Amino acid sequence: MDILGGIANEHIRKGTFTSATAHCFTAIFGSGILALPWSVAQVGWILGPILLIFFAIITLYTSVLLTDCYRSQSDPINGKRNRTYTDAVRSLLGRKNVICCGVVQYIMLWGTMIGYTITTVVSIGTLEKTVCFRTKGHNAACRVDATPYMLGFGAIQILLSQFPNLEEITIISVIATITSFIYATVALTLCIVKLYFDPQIRGNMMGAATVEGIALSTKTWKIFQALGNIAFAYQVSLLLLEIQVFAQAIFGIHERWVATMWPESIFNKTQKVCNGKVSFTLSKLVLRPAFVVLTTTVAMMLPFFNAILSLLGAFSFFPLTVYFPLTMYMTQAKIKRGSCEWMFLQSISLICLVVSLMAGTGAIADIIEKLHHVKLFRIEL
Repeated sequence: MDILGGIANEHIRKGTFTSATAHCFTAIFGSGILALPWSVAQVGWILGPILLIFFAIITLYTSVLLTDCYRSQSDPINGKRNRTYTDAVRSLLGRKNVICCGVVQYIMLWGTMIGYTITTVVSIGTLEKTVCFRTKGHNAACRVDATPYMLGFGAIQILLSQFPNLEEITIISVIATITSFIYATVALTLCIVKLYFDPQIRGNMMGAATVEGIALSTKTWKIFQALGNIAFAYQVSLLLLEIQVFAQAIFGIHERWVATMWPESIFNKTQKVCNGKVSFTLSKLVLRPAFVVLTTTVAMMLPFFNAILSLLGAFSFFPLTVYFPLTMYMTQAKIKRGSCEWMFLQSISLICLVVSLMAGTGAIADIIEKLHHVKLFRIEL
């Protein structure tokens, strides 16, 4: 992700169909998938499948338009490649839009790091809680303090932050693909087994709207929040033009900025040890761990799985999945303002903006409500 400037030289493409598939599979089968059952339960068996199909169609349509922006508009067949999302925005929409797009991408990447940190810790804590119930019975008071897991995960990330070019290590995505496929298969198998031995259809047709004993405002926020969760599950726009290893992209932005501001500082000079076999900069040794500590701290302050994912989905769905692809397509195809196609595309944009605003409102309301019932820097399950 390059916000400030273009790419001087043509990037050497080392990816293969296999590596690209592994990266995409890993990204799609992420934490967003884990929130879908809860989301469908909130909106019900009627609206739930409709929303899944709606987001799928919108994402597919805008993804096709975005891939058409891979080449520069002067020559869509053999023209210069826009190898990143921001390169495409810069080529078609100009510098001001690049800055807006870059800021949204930056916040999205950082927010996703926070979301995955919460997901990992909640998953480990839930596993411990499940084992407790299995050994002590379902009536046992199995409270889990997941704070040590959060600190341990942060420590591991500090170590991994010093590894360069993780996006080029295909085996990481292969392993992640295998594990993603395993947990998705396990979840599906458990659902089938549960339905076989207890053939009852859970939930209801209208979701949380018909549940008694819950305030209307709470029902509304949960339904809105479900929209954001579903939107987050369809975040593929970041993958179409580039592979982003979330933290690596952010590290690169910080380090390039520091190097630009203080080019002669010893902070940015490459240091070599072990007879030149290992190289590092003080900038890398200090900034990366500091950023990981900040990310872990925020995750400990806001350990709300569904709400954080919904907020991320609301924040990124409209600009990255809808607005920029549609606007770039209209610029590239020279769609006339006021034409039928222009009004159709603007209608899609407006509908998706409303959906994002609803989802964001529900997520923020849920976070505010939960902050009244948690202890700061303590994660209990």
